[in-house]
Amino acid sequence: MTLKLRRIGNSTGVILPKDILAEANLDAGDSVTVTVRGNAIEITRASTDYADAMALVSR
Repeated sequence: MTLKLRRIGNSTGVILPKDILAEANLDAGDSVTVTVRGNAIEITRASTDYADAMALVSR
């Protein structure tokens, strides 16, 4: 599937179709981890351990 990058405020983003989110078991409001590998961007569900650790670091 090919999607277009869009301007979102001062950032650039992509709108993920509902069926893609459903297949990945994700929904609006879920936390994700974004990783760049070579010239690919990988989006995965954020682990709760990672989110908890980041919350501690930001205090």
